[in-house]
Amino acid sequence: LKKTIGAAVVGRHLSSVEQTPSGPAPLYAQTLAREFNVLVPANEMKPKSVHPTAEEWNFAAADAMVAFAEQHGMAVHGHTLFWPQDRHTQEFLLAINDPAALQAQIVAQTRAMVRHFGGRVRVWDAVNEAVGRPGHVRRLLGGATGYEHVALAFRVARDELDKLGHRNVKLLYNDNNIERPSSDPKARVNLVYGMLKDFATRTPRVPVDGVGFQYHIGLGGATGAEWRETAQRLIDLGLTVSVTELDINLGRDEVKSPELLRAQRDKYFGIVQACMQLPACTGVTTWGFTDKHTWLKAFDPDGVGSDGPNPYPAPLLFDESYAKKPAYYGVLRALRLLSTPGPTG
Repeated sequence: LKKTIGAAVVGRHLSSVEQTPSGPAPLYAQTLAREFNVLVPANEMKPKSVHPTAEEWNFAAADAMVAFAEQHGMAVHGHTLFWPQDRHTQEFLLAINDPAALQAQIVAQTRAMVRHFGGRVRVWDAVNEAVGRPGHVRRLLGGATGYEHVALAFRVARDELDKLGHRNVKLLYNDNNIERPSSDPKARVNLVYGMLKDFATRTPRVPVDGVGFQYHIGLGGATGAEWRETAQRLIDLGLTVSVTELDINLGRDEVKSPELLRAQRDKYFGIVQACMQLPACTGVTTWGFTDKHTWLKAFDPDGVGSDGPNPYPAPLLFDESYAKKPAYYGVLRALRLLSTPGPTG
């Protein structure tokens, strides 16, 4: 396969053991290693995890995940060097009100993370979710365009990688809710396009290699055809594209009916097929792979004070017992590894 097929992984589950009819088995680690060729640490490489305080660095959890990937012939996609939202920024950075001091801290943090992993991380979400989110970092460092802190992060990361001789490591801008085209100039998809077009026309060009589309959706979310239209606009700027955090939520109904599972299968098929049809699409990553450990179980889609977590979002390719769902076969078919739709669930 020329495309990568990845999964986001929670490190503590790599050592978990499940009870099966034939006895205890590390199903999480076994399924990951067997089915995917890219590992994305879901939380362990975020700045808040590796550099929680001004004095503390902790790479142990991330290093263990990189070692697992290398042991099983998987590439590592790092998530993330810079996430300029206040709730994802360390308290010690939010306490800095001097622009020069804040910039120096962010530059030092980015360089340290890049140096630590070097070429062991093949792709980085260099900047995550920066567009349309006002806050402390943007207020101090955004500059005239509002996105000078984004440009800075890419330049610093690229400079450090080049110094280390890792010119093949790719740097992505990663964001959500940018898959579907929109005629609204204030829609995030158009704001992201405007920022990246500006970066592409600067001299020197801001070194963004590609765009990651998170693609957290329900059954009514952007189709593969709609995403292709959006992706092509960015490809025309000289960028690659990839699907970086795909999951397709069945909604709040606990009954995972065959009809819903088939609809989910077809949605997965269309999105992965769209990537296969675009030479500039490097691959697809799902945000997790088993419904047993989806982030949506702890997510309240209606905000604080609603009726609580989704009872059965079931957004991924394997069910809670690690059995392959119809969605799994939809992905196989899109990858041209299966000629029929497969089991319907």
